[in-house]
Amino acid sequence: MAHAHRRIDTHAHWYPEEWLRLFEKDGAAEGASLERNGAKYTIRTQRIVNSFDEEFVDLGLRLEGMKRQGVDVQAMSLTAPMVYWASPGLGLALSQAYNDAASAAHGKHPKRLVGLAMLPMQAPQLALKELERAAKLPGHARPLPRNARERALNLDDKRFWDIYAKAEELGWTIFLHPIQTLAPRAHGDATT
Repeated sequence: MAHAHRRIDTHAHWYPEEWLRLFEKDGAAEGASLERNGAKYTIRTQRIVNSFDEEFVDLGLRLEGMKRQGVDVQAMSLTAPMVYWASPGLGLALSQAYNDAASAAHGKHPKRLVGLAMLPMQAPQLALKELERAAKLPGHARPLPRNARERALNLDDKRFWDIYAKAEELGWTIFLHPIQTLAPRAHGDATT
């Protein structure tokens, strides 16, 4: 018996091949590395290490996994280390690579895949421009900020308000998926 409602996975991490190539090529100058061992990957920045397999990269394997799990739609998002570890320029380039790839994936599988847009929140003005650009791409569900530059700013910082205002204007809900949830308080006390 077919189910009456679509099953949507909103916590589906994805590393597009284009994003991985850019991360590997330009990230090395900023202390990042990508190791491949068959179908296994390890991605590193100065503070974050993440390991994953080919199902986090290959869309065909992802679609097979969705079928096995009974998932109709995935809202794909980038995961650790995201783009916040990078300089503003590389963070923007990585965000654009992810957003373009997510839009292309949606174009190939419009009833199965949507992307949660990635923004370089370590550079609020660049993040605003990328939000405006990504909003014009087909297949994006929402922007995806977290705390910027690995604990440098909290998401309530006034520098982000224009981004939130634009998201509201676009009717986009903001999906939060923190790695490190709070930056230290201004007076030096760490928060948890």
